Amino acid sequence: MASSRPSPLDIHSTGNLPQLVAALPEVLMKQLHIPSAIKGKPSWATPDGAAAFWHGEPFNGGGSWIGRFRVVSQWEIHPDGD
Repeated sequence: MASSRPSPLDIHSTGNLPQLVAALPEVLMKQLHIPSAIKGKPSWATPDGAAAFWHGEPFNGGGSWIGRFRVVSQWEIHPDGD
């Protein structure tokens, strides 16, 4: 069932600031304290522990992930600079 509530973008176009402010908590990402989030067991890790990922908070139909690597990624090597 689709929501009958207007999106914040629709509200913004009307210039109705109080209605826009009331709608924002639905679309704002929850604040996440990363050091606390990675103290627990990772949601996914490589067998050797060189890479680990923790699931953060749901956001906008998706989610956030926090990753930590203990290796030099080939993607990060820039032999000729950026």
